[in-house]
Parts: sequence; C-alpha cells; structure tokens
Amino acid sequence: MNKYVPAFLGFLASAPLCAQFDISQVHYWIGSGADTSLLVVDFQDGSATPAYAWGYLHNGGTGADMVDAIAAADPAFSVEFVSGFLNSVFYGSHAGIGGAPNY
Repeated sequence: MNKYVPAFLGFLASAPLCAQFDISQVHYWIGSGADTSLLVVDFQDGSATPAYAWGYLHNGGTGADMVDAIAAADPAFSVEFVSGFLNSVFYGSHAGIGGAPNY
C-alpha cells in the first residue's frame, strides 16, 4: 500500500491555480522498502521551476527521517532544524528561510 506523507510544504489548495502532479513524474527516488512517501517543496519564489519532488521508499519512520535521508542523498538539498522544528529548506539557489516566503 502506498502512503503519501503530507510534507512541510506542498501544493496550494486552490485547484484552479495548481498544476496537476502524478507520482510517475517523480525522477529522484531514495531508500528501499514497501512504503512510498513523497516530499514536495514549493519555494513560491516566482522562478521558472519553484517546486520539486522527491520519492522516499521505506518500511516506516517519520517525516523527519524522510527529510534527513533526502538531505543525505541529494547534495543540492539541505535543511535546518531548530529545537526539533524544520526552520529552513535549501535546494540549489532556492531558499525557504525561517518561514519565508509562506510556510
């Protein structure tokens, strides 16, 4: 059974403004296991490609486990946790720092 874990950032809820997304479009997969989770980050920075998705295969765990595994596997992706809470997300030239722009 596939499990889709809501990520700390995701698609906008406004249907007319959202692009359609399908799991088959995920190109970057890490891990192994029977369960499938997706991490979707939308930086909302006005760039041509503001959103990215990673697939995570596992046998249980937490969202933090998924974020840490993706950060370890993808050198362009990094995160910062403060007091156990996700504070900042970086991918290439994109940054979501301390709640900016909108999370």
